Amino acid sequence: MKSLLLLGAGIYYVRAIEEVKAAGYRTVVVDRDPGAPGLAIADAPHAIDLSDPDAVLTVAASEHVDAVLPLNDFGVRSAARVADALGLRGLTPRTAELACDKGLMRERWRLDGLSQPCFRVTTTHADVLRAALELAMPLVLKPADSGGGGRGVSVVRDSSELDWAFKFAAAHARNGRIVVEEFLDGTEMTIEAIAAGGEVHILAVSDKLKPPLRTRVASRLMYPAAAGPETIAAVHELARAAIVSLGITDGPAHVELIVTGDGPSLVELGARGGGGHVFSTIVEAVSGVQMVRESARVLVGDPAQLTVRHARGCVYELFVPRSGVIREIRGVEQARALPGVLALGITRKRGEVLGELTDSLQRSGFAVTTGRDREEAIRRADAVANTIEFVLAPVEVAHA
Repeated sequence: MKSLLLLGAGIYYVRAIEEVKAAGYRTVVVDRDPGAPGLAIADAPHAIDLSDPDAVLTVAASEHVDAVLPLNDFGVRSAARVADALGLRGLTPRTAELACDKGLMRERWRLDGLSQPCFRVTTTHADVLRAALELAMPLVLKPADSGGGGRGVSVVRDSSELDWAFKFAAAHARNGRIVVEEFLDGTEMTIEAIAAGGEVHILAVSDKLKPPLRTRVASRLMYPAAAGPETIAAVHELARAAIVSLGITDGPAHVELIVTGDGPSLVELGARGGGGHVFSTIVEAVSGVQMVRESARVLVGDPAQLTVRHARGCVYELFVPRSGVIREIRGVEQARALPGVLALGITRKRGEVLGELTDSLQRSGFAVTTGRDREEAIRRADAVANTIEFVLAPVEVAHA
């Protein structure tokens, strides 16, 4: 039996581990939290830091793994170290650096002439102020390397917001680098793909709904994206070029871009599947391709089924209630019983304070709905959103 090393065992990765087991592979799973639920179902669990390449390589060598699959950005460099050291399919160390540092990513794409916003890579407050003068407002400030999840990303609409945005980005910049780039006003899309032998297979495309927050955290992903065939073809072409540009030849990739009147432009790329339920649940619902299983097959060198079987509707509803103290959360079980609900969970508790939504980890829950087409999936997501109620009290009232 072939062994696959999975980097990540949190609640969102349990189904991914189950899918790898169902595909007939032995699961070696790493997570620094010994209580992570994915470790409990792994064939060979290891409670170590998945972002420590040396520690992960020690586990990989001792377990004689045949492939390694990172489930989030924190494991990408470690996955590349293992693949390089053991001669496995997957990411190279250079590709991992390009995928983890958005500044290097943008510089690589610029060399290859790919469509993207104008940008500057900065390290100091003075650099940011200089970049803001050179680029037209509004701007986006983001850490070059934050570990994903939208940490430290914000939109700056005038110079009075620059100080806050710099501090916000700097607090999450693991290598001290901050990217300053043009803000593109358009439709943001996500693309899920698997590369196999250098050929990129596009499996699913969504468009996003975002509340008018400066931190730009999405509240809904809708599949398939609502765009004409010419736009979708251009999105596919640019996503494929972005994946090839960074050197991803085998394994999953998650691409984000924005479509404006001038066409699609690249936002960023993850050298792993989409976050949350996208990789393990949503792509299968939309396309009929079980993305985790097929990624595993590609990486271990087994035949994979990468042809899209159907194009059905799906919505990833992400709960973003207003600010306040949670008094009660109503309607959860009723919503879970509604037609087309594949998954539903609440990630906040009674008594917690909901404030400004600073990154995707601060959202209050999720629901995945499916339907015969996009419209049916949206209707079902609306029904879920209308059934669940967050009863909130103002923070000052709760404190009193």
